[in-house]
Amino acid sequence: MAKSEPSVAIDEAEAFEPSSGACLEARALRKVYGSGPEAITVLDGIDLVLRPGEMVAIVGPSGSGKSTLLHLLAALDTPTSGAVYFDTKALGAQPSDSLAEFRNRRIGFVWQRHHLLPDFTAAENVAMPLLLRDASLSEALEKADESLAEVGLASRARHRAADLSGGEQQRVAIARALITKPAVLLYGIDRALAPETPADFYPGDSQPCSG
Repeated sequence: MAKSEPSVAIDEAEAFEPSSGACLEARALRKVYGSGPEAITVLDGIDLVLRPGEMVAIVGPSGSGKSTLLHLLAALDTPTSGAVYFDTKALGAQPSDSLAEFRNRRIGFVWQRHHLLPDFTAAENVAMPLLLRDASLSEALEKADESLAEVGLASRARHRAADLSGGEQQRVAIARALITKPAVLLYGIDRALAPETPADFYPGDSQPCSG
């Protein structure tokens, strides 16, 4: 198996001291697309600290880099420079298989587009993160039913995603994000279009970091 090349963020991560008590932290994040005179700097010097139970809103106009920042925090993309830490460990220093496990087990996602599989039922969509962990189908569907009940969709569990309303589809996406009981919830949504967030359904005594 070919060894992956280290991210440019690894060397810079060694120069930072992560904050004590932070579950997710960004230090001096910079993201540039392209090079030379055509280069576009989307993020420049972003610092962010999320602690357990804390909720942070990232607000800005369209095109200001909000989604880019969320992708970097979730290790879906790598920064041009700077570093992201989870539990004081630099994500840029982790191999790709470890990052995949991090995304599956420690991060919950809800994006403005729900990204549901239209021909699968609501329960099957919600069960996907557990199936990726090699959970049995029966176990995954049982937990998916529980997660859907938490967002008020118990009666729609066996309906195809394509047959659900837009609001119901967003709730399915929330149930999918919560099924793994993640340490961090990331949701990039327009509250005017989707007024409910995962925080509206997560038990108050066990809320993760969220942004």
